[in-house]
Amino acid sequence: MKQFELITQYQHCFGKTQHSSGIVKSELEAQEWVQQKADNSNGPLTQIEKDPVCTCTASFCPLKFQRPTYSYRIIEVQDNAK
Repeated sequence: MKQFELITQYQHCFGKTQHSSGIVKSELEAQEWVQQKADNSNGPLTQIEKDPVCTCTASFCPLKFQRPTYSYRIIEVQDNAK
């Protein structure tokens, strides 16, 4: 059985970090989530507390002011209903 994990990604000075923003059951829902995030790119940011973008110690790190990117990936889930 396929499900779709919603991904929020940040680019940092040391590399990328990815965070799960939830799971949906259809690819259409995942596509709509990504599109909704893209359409509201000027809206308020949801910062992820444990992401280094919030705690970077570099005083003038330009990546502290970035906007995240959004995507999704397919995850296979075992169907235990059998």
